[in-house]
Amino acid sequence: MYLEFDEPCRARPTVHYASLRNAMFRSTKNYSLKYAQKNIFVKKYDYSFNSKTTFFMSRDMKRILLLGDRVTDEFILPMLPKGGYAIAADGVMPVKHDWENRDRWCRFAQPGGVAMAASMLREHGLDVVEPTTDGAPQLTAYAVLGVCEPLKDHPDKFAFKRQRARDDFSDYKFRIEKLNGYEKTDCDTGTLKLTDADVSDIALVAINDAGNELRDTGFASAKTLEMALAASNQRVLKMHLPLANGQVWNAFSDQDRKGILLVHAEDLRLSGVKLTRGLSWDTIAEDLHRAASDPSGILHDLVQGSDRLVIFFADEGAAVLHRAEGSDIPDISLIFDGARIEGEIARQLPGTLVGAFNSFFSRLIAELTRETPLNHAVGWALRNAITFQSGFATADRVDGAPAWRINSPAATPLGAPDAHGFIIRDRIGSTAGSLLDGISSPLLQIAHDIVCKGAKNALKAHEVPHATFGKLTTISRNEIEGLRAVRHLFDGYLDDPSRSKPISIAVFGPPGSGKSFGVKQLVDEKTTPILEFNLSEASEADLPAFFHLIRDETLRGRTPLCFFDEFDSNRLTLLKSFLAPMQDGTFRDGHTVHPTGRGLFVFAGGTAETYGEFADIGVNGTFDAHAREIKKPDFLSRLSGYIDVKGPNPAQKGGSDHAYILRRAILLRVMLQQAFPSSVDAQDLLTIQQQLLDHLLTGVDRYLHGARSIETTIRMMSAHKGTLSPGLSDLTSQDQSKLHIWS
Repeated sequence: MYLEFDEPCRARPTVHYASLRNAMFRSTKNYSLKYAQKNIFVKKYDYSFNSKTTFFMSRDMKRILLLGDRVTDEFILPMLPKGGYAIAADGVMPVKHDWENRDRWCRFAQPGGVAMAASMLREHGLDVVEPTTDGAPQLTAYAVLGVCEPLKDHPDKFAFKRQRARDDFSDYKFRIEKLNGYEKTDCDTGTLKLTDADVSDIALVAINDAGNELRDTGFASAKTLEMALAASNQRVLKMHLPLANGQVWNAFSDQDRKGILLVHAEDLRLSGVKLTRGLSWDTIAEDLHRAASDPSGILHDLVQGSDRLVIFFADEGAAVLHRAEGSDIPDISLIFDGARIEGEIARQLPGTLVGAFNSFFSRLIAELTRETPLNHAVGWALRNAITFQSGFATADRVDGAPAWRINSPAATPLGAPDAHGFIIRDRIGSTAGSLLDGISSPLLQIAHDIVCKGAKNALKAHEVPHATFGKLTTISRNEIEGLRAVRHLFDGYLDDPSRSKPISIAVFGPPGSGKSFGVKQLVDEKTTPILEFNLSEASEADLPAFFHLIRDETLRGRTPLCFFDEFDSNRLTLLKSFLAPMQDGTFRDGHTVHPTGRGLFVFAGGTAETYGEFADIGVNGTFDAHAREIKKPDFLSRLSGYIDVKGPNPAQKGGSDHAYILRRAILLRVMLQQAFPSSVDAQDLLTIQQQLLDHLLTGVDRYLHGARSIETTIRMMSAHKGTLSPGLSDLTSQDQSKLHIWS
């Protein structure tokens, strides 16, 4: 059979952009059938802005019954005027019509929703059966396209260009700059109808329930819905808001009709489920355990109404919940990117694209039809979503119009269960640090690989959750969550020029733990100058001069990062002097009050190793008389966040900090590479004597001054001339090493 779907690209440059809300166009399709004998070929006038694709479908491909809500996606591309009012030298006007001298726009349309899912499923080589309907799509989505270009200083990063598009789209990369929302039509949406032929030999039933007409009025009868669900024992339901609602859910959640339920984490949040954003996968795991254990919550209902519940956390991760027989608390598995947290990929490119959730949905179905284990199928589906969402729409090769086929989801091979690159943690616990505890490799082996092979390669190979901030790589959950929270605060502050008062955070940790280094990685020093003030030697009389330096930077139009080191020295006598600058953005110099201007205030502790130790809040949430006298509660109330940094030594309390060896390894790799550059080959492998490496990692109880002691120890080793690769004999004498090492 030869199918050809024709849908012409509709460009309306003569229609003013302002008339969009009053203009409504309906999609029409012409179908022509031509028969061949042995195989099926589909030549599709792609749902992708007039882009044509051809793909092969063999006789033994799996048949998928797909039902869902239909949407028409409308896109607007603002364009430059075609001509101008100036007359050319030969006296001929450059354009024929007056409208060509004004701002123009092109308009493109494509079927979205379930039609987009069908297109993606076919790209994965599946035979998609769609019920017939006698109506039109109920919703139309409107969006404005923008042209992206690389930044001059960062060619790997993109932003929307200010200039509007030209007629020639060949060199452009497009993304959605603004989603303008939906319009509900008054047309008859019709009902879905199925025949016996539609439901024969079905490998999987897939339902894309977007909460529109399908949910309550989309089926010709209840029998039609039952007929669809009975077509296969393998069922996948993708459900949007409102969750656990409507006739599709009622039928799907029946004991005999259960299958895999797929929901978006954002829809759970909007339904009242607490899922912390942007901190760590450990936090998400704890939130899921807490929510799933609440019998009155919607997450509990979703687990009860499905065989497996898959929660999509953007492109970086997903969770699979399954209630074992006889247990009210579900088992939870996490499939996640060990180096990123939810939403990071989307923030790297301007704007957005439509279809990431559909691309996840389609690849998950494709893998399930090949009997890929669910957790690995989820990993491949995440890889598919990343491939799609991190791409651009580009010009079509046929007629130059923008094409909506973004980094084709079928570009990555199906199968290969361990090649998707995501970490899988089965049946994770609900206690802090459970994801790090789930590492299968011995910590000492991982530490060796970090030093010898580099942190990035080793952490990925051993599936160690971590995060990178500029030049800093960390595996500490507390550090990761603190740094991500503060980065979010800083980014929000820097992006909002209306905020005229400083924002304040605190950072704590042992001496030499890298407090200042970590915070500096959260900003771009090219645009955010860094001012450092050591308060251990300062008095109250010195502070106005510090604030004048801060004010000078703001007068230059820049927002500085102001690092107040050892702010807790001098018995905290300076705390009260920071209250007005932190709260009101003012400081006093003599009898005159000045504005400090904008600033990122960072207070680094020199005596307290953690926020809890510094705050020293009583059991009833109160402060003692001395704390109130020095204004500690007032100071703490002005902080927007804090970070606890651990450093290279094991935490002194509890005795359960076994990951310190990995923190040491990360520091050692950087410092050894700097001190012995010739020991690193072209493959980034570092050569070091095994006995020396074991001594530096496990033979030292404590580095007395943290990272500074490690740096000094290695620098003293490199003082031996001619040393290409360090060995145990290069260590300084035992007496001298007591300056920095406690063994």
